[in-house]
Amino acid sequence: MKHKQSFISNPCAECRGAGTVKKRKTVKVKIPMGVDEGTSLKVSGSGNAGANGAPSGDLYVVVHMKQSAGFRRNGDDLYTEISVSFSQAAIGMEYDVSVLEGHVKVKIPAGTQPGITLRVREQGFPILGRKSRGDLYVKINISVPKSMNDAQKRALFEYSKSMGEIPSDAKYQNESFFKKIFS
Repeated sequence: MKHKQSFISNPCAECRGAGTVKKRKTVKVKIPMGVDEGTSLKVSGSGNAGANGAPSGDLYVVVHMKQSAGFRRNGDDLYTEISVSFSQAAIGMEYDVSVLEGHVKVKIPAGTQPGITLRVREQGFPILGRKSRGDLYVKINISVPKSMNDAQKRALFEYSKSMGEIPSDAKYQNESFFKKIFS
């Protein structure tokens, strides 16, 4: 079957006889919770106009994830790190950890060691197509104070003595005592 060729003798100024006009249009795209990097979402009928009155094509949107400060994502699980003091790790405590939608209290057990990772169930990234979430993994770092006052040093000295790290007959010598002798 032969197609009839047509000639437009008086084309409009906007389309110049093509039958379509290029225009920018804002399209709202609903991105489902839990979608992952590189996911392609199809928006039917929002693509280019079809030729000769055919329906519009489809628009494909590729999702790129923005890094969130302090978090790393692996699948539906999130990873973060916090720093606590030696005494907080030794005694145990609750710590407010930022999550995607606010904060969650994380119980740091007494005797927590540096580098341990705690798991908090259902506080990770939403799982696509489900009402559940991945887990949050919190790595514990122990921060050491850069400076302490004399009372703090004395208390730490006494603690070290009680743990057998310093001979029990050793006497605490404050910094000013050493300055007097060696200056």
